[in-house]
Amino acid sequence: MSKKTDKLKKLTLTDLIAKKEQKDKAKLAFKDIYVNSLGGAIVAQRPSDEVILETIDLMGNNDSAKEIVAAFKHLIYTSIPVLKEPSLQEAYGCTEPDEIVMKLFDIGEVLEVGAAIMEMAGVKDIGETIKN
Repeated sequence: MSKKTDKLKKLTLTDLIAKKEQKDKAKLAFKDIYVNSLGGAIVAQRPSDEVILETIDLMGNNDSAKEIVAAFKHLIYTSIPVLKEPSLQEAYGCTEPDEIVMKLFDIGEVLEVGAAIMEMAGVKDIGETIKN
């Protein structure tokens, strides 16, 4: 055993149970994300693991900008509850529900908001995540 592992804290049953409670709370987390063109913050809810995996799948295995924007469009729509409001979609003339994302945000903001939501879910470097 190396000196580094000798000093590591050994987790107890109590520690692991406490971690479960932390994870459960984190699943209900919300975050304010400032959007410059809107002049304020929107509220995003931490996406489920299923939505994160769907987003990564939609990105594919390359760095195609179209795939990344489409994936983040899905992520943003599913993570920002107000975007599902019929009155908002009607005001913007949306024919498909997730169309609101591209009508409300510019492409740079889609990338910024999508990255902020991914980070909220614990995925900090999406490029590395996809490659691995």
